[in-house]
Amino acid sequence: MKNLIVLLLAITTSFGFAQKRGMNKVDPEERAQEKIDRLDAELQLSNNQKSELKTYFIEAQKETQQIRKKQVQRRETARENREAMQAQRAEISKVRKNSMETRRAATEEKMKSVLSEDQFSKWKEMKEDRQERVTERQRRGEGKRERRGERKGRERVKGGRR
Repeated sequence: MKNLIVLLLAITTSFGFAQKRGMNKVDPEERAQEKIDRLDAELQLSNNQKSELKTYFIEAQKETQQIRKKQVQRRETARENREAMQAQRAEISKVRKNSMETRRAATEEKMKSVLSEDQFSKWKEMKEDRQERVTERQRRGEGKRERRGERKGRERVKGGRR
């Protein structure tokens, strides 16, 4: 029983050291033989034990390599999905921007057809002033919450008002 515990401890320790040394690219049989040699030096293994452990270590190493390959594939898939989402967001943003520009142009045309020339020029000035105020607030980093007197970190009251 003691030998089994020592053996399991040696196995788990050797897996940890192998990972730290970057032995991921070593052939499973070579790695298994290195483990057997280390264990034999400490535990004086019989030939039967060496052969049984070598078979086990080779299979364990192959399983570990498969697990690592799956992890790499999952990371790559996640990266591709993230890139696809970013591309989709960019496309949505582009469509939204184009539709907003179309809407603004349509509004301007409608205002021009409904308002007199004096009213239209006054409306354009009002629109430009409003845009300047928005730009200034953005430059200062002031958002809607600050303009309403709310502080960051507080809960929002129903309806956005206090």
